Amino acid sequence: MSRLQRVITQYRRSDDSLVRDYELPRTRVDKLRRVFGADQDDPMTFCYPVTEREREFVEDQIDRRLNMRDYEYFLETHSASDTATPGRSWSPPVNGRSSATSPRKGLHSRPRPRIRTPLPGPRR
Repeated sequence: MSRLQRVITQYRRSDDSLVRDYELPRTRVDKLRRVFGADQDDPMTFCYPVTEREREFVEDQIDRRLNMRDYEYFLETHSASDTATPGRSWSPPVNGRSSATSPRKGLHSRPRPRIRTPLPGPRR
């Protein structure tokens, strides 16, 4: 099984283009569940928006202030083989080839993530 890497992705609000990924230091899943208000059985492998509620936690983790006015931020999970080396942003393969030799190539073409919303369950 491959190791998972959690990242905070930054998207420009004006055109939804990907700006950058910030690698999240290894953090216990139960801590992420508490911070992001996820269910106890959620594996935290989906996409989660960063709101004002999670802002302080994320800023502490990536050691950077978030500009919530101009950008949107999301917690995303990738397999370790999909992520770049530390300090470099992840970029998707271009034309079936890895863009590892050119970290900027294709960087802005990754679409903004869809947010998984839970299906309505029985009401208690």
